[in-house]
Amino acid sequence: MWTIIGIVVALAIMIPVIHDLMSRTKYKHAQAVEAATFAGDAGRLRQLLDDGGVFTSHDGEGNTPLHFAAMADDPDTEAGCARCAALLIERGADIHRANDWGGTPLSIARRRGHGMVLRVLEEAAGRA
Repeated sequence: MWTIIGIVVALAIMIPVIHDLMSRTKYKHAQAVEAATFAGDAGRLRQLLDDGGVFTSHDGEGNTPLHFAAMADDPDTEAGCARCAALLIERGADIHRANDWGGTPLSIARRRGHGMVLRVLEEAAGRA
């Protein structure tokens, strides 16, 4: 039979373990969102977001998934990155959020010459 002390001890042990597992799952999910965006895989990104993926997460330099859409350098994925950017904006991503270096998704896309992503971001900036 459980005593109150036994229950308290069990909870004291279980709560940090559960918190750690949840944090790891959230971190892996955030990485998947970033990877799908960088790869221009709008279908996968939509699935991740529908499953609770977080588009406001950021890496160690403050880059959000929208920053990753603006950074992708592969011409073969630019159209997909533009679709990802539109999806992230539709879901509420902040187009004005600066990373640790002061770069916003808009300034990064402009500097890198990513026309399709830049058009999506400029259109959103015009609505804001």
